Amino acid sequence: DGVYSVMFSEDIKEGGFIISPRVDFIVSVKILGGLMGLGYQIGAIIHRRSIIYKDEHIKISVDQLEELGETFVQVKGYNRQLVAEAGQKLGFDGTYLQKSYIELYQE
Repeated sequence: DGVYSVMFSEDIKEGGFIISPRVDFIVSVKILGGLMGLGYQIGAIIHRRSIIYKDEHIKISVDQLEELGETFVQVKGYNRQLVAEAGQKLGFDGTYLQKSYIELYQE
């Protein structure tokens, strides 16, 4: 009936940044059921619509989260200075949420 993204991650907070090493899998309902049969649990199902802008250094994702009723902007990249500069250009003032979507959902 659908395709799900299964993510195993561990968030590491460093200063104003969240470092989130993760492994993503696209799985079918059948595989998801098999994982649950092995004892894995669903932490949350979050419906997200994203508009993504990217170049060779920065990826900006504007995410609408249905369950939270809010829109979030993520700025990602491998160079911390470029990420900070992109945030400044977008008008961010240095106050950021240091939580994953799952943490926000579970609050």
